[in-house]
Amino acid sequence: AKLEDENSKSQSEKVKKSTGSNYVLTDKVKRGLATWKYHSGGYTKLDLLLDPFWAKCQTFLPSWMAPNLVTLSGLGCVGGGALLLRYYDPTFSSTAPSWVYAVALLGHFLYQTLDAMDGKHARATKTSSPLGQLFDHGCDAFTTNIVGNLNCHCMQYAGSPWTVFNTVLSFQAFFLAQWEEYHTGVLVTNNGVFGLSEGQFMQFAMMASVAILGPESWQIPLPYVNMELRHLALIPMAATTFLLAGQSFMRVLRAKPLAKKDIGDKDLSSFDKYMQLAPMYMLYILGMILTRAEMFQKRPLELTMLWGVSCSFYTTQVIVAQMSKSRIHYKTALAKIVWPIALVTAYLNNTSVDRENDSVAVWIWAAVLLSQYFYFAVGVCLDLASA
Repeated sequence: AKLEDENSKSQSEKVKKSTGSNYVLTDKVKRGLATWKYHSGGYTKLDLLLDPFWAKCQTFLPSWMAPNLVTLSGLGCVGGGALLLRYYDPTFSSTAPSWVYAVALLGHFLYQTLDAMDGKHARATKTSSPLGQLFDHGCDAFTTNIVGNLNCHCMQYAGSPWTVFNTVLSFQAFFLAQWEEYHTGVLVTNNGVFGLSEGQFMQFAMMASVAILGPESWQIPLPYVNMELRHLALIPMAATTFLLAGQSFMRVLRAKPLAKKDIGDKDLSSFDKYMQLAPMYMLYILGMILTRAEMFQKRPLELTMLWGVSCSFYTTQVIVAQMSKSRIHYKTALAKIVWPIALVTAYLNNTSVDRENDSVAVWIWAAVLLSQYFYFAVGVCLDLASA
């Protein structure tokens, strides 16, 4: 969520004790979501510089336009650019026409801008709601995967471990920020100097260079090291990501106990605090192992996207838990999200089986994963809309 989303202190009406559907959310969870308040972790100079631009853009939105439609429009923009790149470059190794990279860049910029406008628009039209807040954060979790894929297209990482490592970096800081908010009550997306907006503008610059000079401009061999410029480009990204991640860990370690009203049903024990990280880090490890499979060399985009959806799914579950002051069901995530990808990864890397059935295994994994994610996302929206 952007600057104004972070400044918002929602005054949503409380959900009644028993009302509406309960596809995914219990009544107690819905009551927790209805009372959620955002506490800002501060902004960078770039955030403050861009804020007047975002505020001005919001004034052009029609009053009848729902804030969730603004959010969804942003997701459509960045997703549309990714689909266009997928058409021209289905393996992270082909060069698309220059205008395709330019369209993808525009889509990403529009997503950033609309993501900053949706909260402003909700407050301007007095339509803020728990559903809107959660929908915004859920779209951010899903878009993190798409943004990682955009990098892979531009850098042409193909079926290499760099593909998954790049997407790990996209998820790392975002996921840990949600985990940190769960334990501290404050969502920190920057360290005062560098944060989400700065990272996005770095990617804009990279995508612009690819649109002008082509992906080949990043494939220059570097002297004295066995890598190319496109690999070196991940070093500053990795450095800032792990710096932000380390700071999140330290803030959680040093955090004062939450006020009783902010605890709800959260499990804040020392053991569970770190076990909540287990599904995500196991997904990171499994993703790197997945890159060794022959199938990954042939279809890196599909497998990276499915693996990324797994990361988005668990991140969204953590977001729901922290907003509703409820437990993070990491054991369920291990069983329903991590275990299926572990089985597929083991099968695809098993050299003693017939490779003709690899596609069947991937399709089964996709069906299990996407059906769960779809049911969860739609169920949450229906539960809140009917409350």
